Formats: sequence, C-alpha cells, structure tokens
Amino acid sequence: MTVLEITSSANPKFKWLKGVSHNTALRRAAGVFIVEGRSFVMQTLRDQPGSVEAVVMTDEIDEFEDWPRWQLSRGLFKEISRLAHAEPVMAVVVRPEVPSLAALSGFRRAVVLDHLQSPSNVGAIVRNAVAFGADFVMLSVESCDPFHPEAIRAMAGNWYQIPVFIGDVAEARRVWGHAQWIVLDSHGDQMFSDVPLGVPTVVVIGSEGHGIVTPELQALGQASRFVIPMRSGIESLNAAVSSGIMLQYLMQNSRKE
Repeated sequence: MTVLEITSSANPKFKWLKGVSHNTALRRAAGVFIVEGRSFVMQTLRDQPGSVEAVVMTDEIDEFEDWPRWQLSRGLFKEISRLAHAEPVMAVVVRPEVPSLAALSGFRRAVVLDHLQSPSNVGAIVRNAVAFGADFVMLSVESCDPFHPEAIRAMAGNWYQIPVFIGDVAEARRVWGHAQWIVLDSHGDQMFSDVPLGVPTVVVIGSEGHGIVTPELQALGQASRFVIPMRSGIESLNAAVSSGIMLQYLMQNSRKE
C-alpha cells in the first residue's frame, strides 16, 4: 500500500494524530485510539486486522507493506508518542462499538469503575479482568477515557479481549438488578471472602481519592460492602491491586461450586 509522508508539524494529518494522542475529547469524537509499541502493534494487526486504520512509523522503518502507512521523522513521532522512550511504531485503531447493557445481562463476573481518573489504573484493571475471567469492564461517565494511550499501554495488548466501555450506572443498576453488586470498601464490615458465590457478580471499585461517588452506588447498603484484610497502618490498596485480589478470589472459588 502507499506511504503517506508527513514532514511538517503544520501538516493537518500530523495535527490530527497529535490531537488523538493527547486530547481525550478529540480522540472520542474521532472514534479511534493509539496502540504504541512494536509487540502490541503486531498483536493488533494479527488479531484485530479490521480495526487498524493506519500504521504510523518513523522514516527509519520500511515494514508493514500490507497496511496504510504514515511515515514521520523521529522528531515528529516523539511529539505524538506518550512513551518516555518511544518505540518507532504505533497504530491508529478504531474504537470498539459500545454494547447494549441488556446484551451483556448473561454475565457471571463484571467490573464497574466509578469516577476512576488514572488511565494506568484503568488499564491494569482491564488486564486483571481478562486474566481472572471477568466478562467486561464498564466505567462511569465521569471516569477517564479507557482508550487513553496510558490505559492501552497498561492493558498490555488486552484491549479487545473483553468489552471495555463507558456506560450509565443508573441504567446498569436497573438492567443488572438480578446480580449481586459488591463494593470494595476499606471501611466495610464484611470480609471479601464472605461474598456469595454462584450468582452473577458486579465488582464495584471507586477512585482512590474519593471512593464511591455515583449516588446509585452510594445507595448500596453495608450488606454490599466488603473489605480486603490488611495489616494495620495501611488504609487502602491501589484500585488495580484490589481488583486483582477480588477477581482472582471469585474465579478460584467459582470453580469449586
């Protein structure tokens, strides 16, 4: 396929790429995101070839002949990259379609993130969700973009393994009312090992700074709040670490049912 050479920061395509990489509103409006790093780009080309709009690379590389290629100088490439030590290749990828909440109602384990603002935490939670058998991850509307470059990097190539999307929490509470909703709460009274098994479970994780903020989730009573035991002097765990502990416990014990 042809190669589009971008030689100037005034090039409209360059400005668009930089906006997609650095601006959440533009990235959402464009319906695309950036996958950085050779191994993750190669994985995306192999497993999700129809989602790739273009491979973006420096003018030092002469590969990916089967794909639309946009070639930049290393200096221009570094302006787009979000990595401290940029690898010289990235891909522009179409965002997955957002599934309807009703279509997901047959889940066994799911994760809902409330007001999480750290893209790297969101990415790590998605990676945990894939590893420990969750069916999807939904973020509240007020959360960060799950397709932020730092989130995609932290997912370690797992962005397409399960649905990851922003959704309406109030609607989810209504549509998934059949499920057991559990909130990881450092001030909860119940041990996480007391979570009922054998029913659809929604694991709710709030932000480190503010915890659970959405009113429909705050309304969940103490019976839905569980704590991960820790040594004294530690107030709470990182959201991604908490998700891994909880999801691994649910996966391991569901096998014993």
